[in-house]
Amino acid sequence: MPDAFSRLADQQAAGQAQLTDRTLAQLGRLWAAVGDYGDPDRLATFTARASTVVRTAELATGRLTESYLRQVLRQLGITVPAERLVALPESLRYGVPLTEVLQRPAATVRYLSSTDAPRDVATSAGLARLNAIGATNLQLALRQSTVDVLSSTRGVTGYRRILRPYLSRGGSCGLCIAAADRVYGTGQLMPIHAHCKCAVLPITRAGDDPGLELNQEDLVALYGAAGDSTKAEALKRTRYVVEEHGELGPVLVLQGQKYRDAATAARAARSSGRRGTTGQPTDRASGYRQQLATYEQTIPDLERRAAAGEDVAAPLAWQRARVAELRRLLAAAA
Repeated sequence: MPDAFSRLADQQAAGQAQLTDRTLAQLGRLWAAVGDYGDPDRLATFTARASTVVRTAELATGRLTESYLRQVLRQLGITVPAERLVALPESLRYGVPLTEVLQRPAATVRYLSSTDAPRDVATSAGLARLNAIGATNLQLALRQSTVDVLSSTRGVTGYRRILRPYLSRGGSCGLCIAAADRVYGTGQLMPIHAHCKCAVLPITRAGDDPGLELNQEDLVALYGAAGDSTKAEALKRTRYVVEEHGELGPVLVLQGQKYRDAATAARAARSSGRRGTTGQPTDRASGYRQQLATYEQTIPDLERRAAAGEDVAAPLAWQRARVAELRRLLAAAA
């Protein structure tokens, strides 16, 4: 029986990965067509079209998730209501309109351009932010769809994340491994994090918990692959906390890691709007941190593209040098 659940999870993951890749490709084409990221008309057209692409993918994620869970529940002998169970809200980001969120990549381009970043670097950073938005929204859709189905089905008491290490570059991350033994109630949103490839399996009132066995098998394989190396010990020592993100809801973060909640983000936005005669934020350290956070997102993407054979040596070298400089400036400002 565990093999049957594993196959179903793999099929669902493959379908979701294809949907995500297709969505990001569509967003990339729309992004490239903008040209002038300061033109209000072009940006209005972009956000309208991009929001349609993302919303269509969110709804498709809901259908995929519901189909997967129905198959799993049938294997467990659970009767699922006949009517459609997934009803995704218009905004999955706690009421923040999607069109507003999709304006942020262009803001990234304009900000980096104001720091004299090369055009290709600024545009690449904007695209990386757009990809992150698209992928995150599909994670939010999958998470909400899971709750919609399981909370509407009698005989289900909860669910757990299941590791799919072979779906991620480098295998499952320490956060997922640390959280693999966590059980969530049927109405509880599972904390997410960037690039997570975990699936979910329900737990029934009868005591069926197929995800527990699958996770144990994957954990043994993960630790075995790492051998007795420092990597294995690092995985085992990973500690996480669940934080309530002001826009995304519950998220997994490393213990001690800080991020901006909704109130902090709003204050930063107001601060970045108060610019002096040079056009730079009056809080220089805040501006440095904003740039650093952007490059820490885009450099891994450039490294993956380089590993795939694409010639991105120039922007990669520039961004790495800029990160070193920003860290020096932040240390001097501390």
